[in-house]
Amino acid sequence: RGSALTSPYAVPSALTMKSLWQRVSLKEASERLRIASSVKVGEGGQNSQYPPRPTFTGLVGVGGLKPESGADPSGRPRATAAVLVPLFEDGADGGVSVWLTKRSTTKVSTHRGEVSLPGGKSDNTDATPVDTAMREAKEEVGIASQDLSILGCLGPLLSKHGLVVTPVVSTVAAHCVPRPRTEEVDVVFKTPLSTFLKPENHFARLYHENDTPYTIHFFKYRDEHQQDHVIWGLTAAILIRVATIVYNKEPLFPKHISAM
Repeated sequence: RGSALTSPYAVPSALTMKSLWQRVSLKEASERLRIASSVKVGEGGQNSQYPPRPTFTGLVGVGGLKPESGADPSGRPRATAAVLVPLFEDGADGGVSVWLTKRSTTKVSTHRGEVSLPGGKSDNTDATPVDTAMREAKEEVGIASQDLSILGCLGPLLSKHGLVVTPVVSTVAAHCVPRPRTEEVDVVFKTPLSTFLKPENHFARLYHENDTPYTIHFFKYRDEHQQDHVIWGLTAAILIRVATIVYNKEPLFPKHISAM
């Protein structure tokens, strides 16, 4: 798995930081995300309401893995999953924020205590990634389908465990306040989307998998209840992509650390 490095970056001026994310409303963010989504709602066929399952075209690997198809090295089909990126306009700071969960430290077999977006593996009842994301969000944190406005799907990513994960981007009704609904989730909290473009409280590490270098991003965040969290890995990678689209800006830190 290899060594790790902390990413160096230059801290921009306060004026540059302020101008980066101001005056982007939820409506503007939604329009940009609809345009940028690799698969739009309604593209699954003549009578389809939601996008089809991922075709694996342009699949991006987290952990240096970049397969050309939906099969693993042994030729078996890869398992699929979807996560919901639930955006809302936060009256507290007037900006676009995202709901996140912190997984249980005892009731799950993987990713214990980690921060994640609502979501999980697809099952036989799910016809599309949107079905998966909506089902999991309702089961995990009680977000009802009528409180969501699906904007589209970003291109699927390959997790370090070999799961093909499709991010489903959505807005959430202002009155909807997600709460843990399963023992798999300990905490639900909100984070400004601009967090994932800022160099403050960000660091990155360089890892190696089978001699392939890859960069993993980490963000330290203290929520409104003074609870500290670290948002990293696949979740951080997805939110960097979403924030880049919403603010039409690249992050103010390097996306990749050069291997030495």
